[in-house]
Amino acid sequence: MHCRPENFLSENPHFAKSALARFTPTDIIAMVERHGIRYHEKTLGQLFCDRSAHDIVTMLERECAEAGVRIILGAKAISVERNDHLEVHTSEAVFQSESVVVATGGLSIPKMGATALGYTLAEQFGLRIVPCRPGLVPLVFSAEDREQWCDLAGVSAEVVAQAGTNPAKEASAKRC
Repeated sequence: MHCRPENFLSENPHFAKSALARFTPTDIIAMVERHGIRYHEKTLGQLFCDRSAHDIVTMLERECAEAGVRIILGAKAISVERNDHLEVHTSEAVFQSESVVVATGGLSIPKMGATALGYTLAEQFGLRIVPCRPGLVPLVFSAEDREQWCDLAGVSAEVVAQAGTNPAKEASAKRC
């Protein structure tokens, strides 16, 4: 509910301003309510569906259908070429357009289909590329710790985390 441009890290701070000005938190809440999706607020204005996040997916699919969007699943983007227009070559077909939005995600999870295509296209069209750096780092547990803790996926808890080998050093403890 309190989504603001200053909550985002970006090389272009005006991007978040522009995006949030075009579709505000109030707009998304109105859309959710228009679709009859019940929700509740948790900590710091975070909104969660009462039933399932699948309700949001269904809402977005309906919005796309009403706007005449055609969704093609399983097609792999291969390349983009600029002639008189843009041509997007995929494993299923070639699409022509005046503009293209590239939303490829990052390189961090290749097993989910992440590739370097976004970076390749940025280089191809002369866009400046910000060097990659880690954004999310997984916790790695021993087999014993996995048995004890891995069922807690999605659970939030206040914890004290400490780095180093001397537990008596309170100065290095950080609240998470």
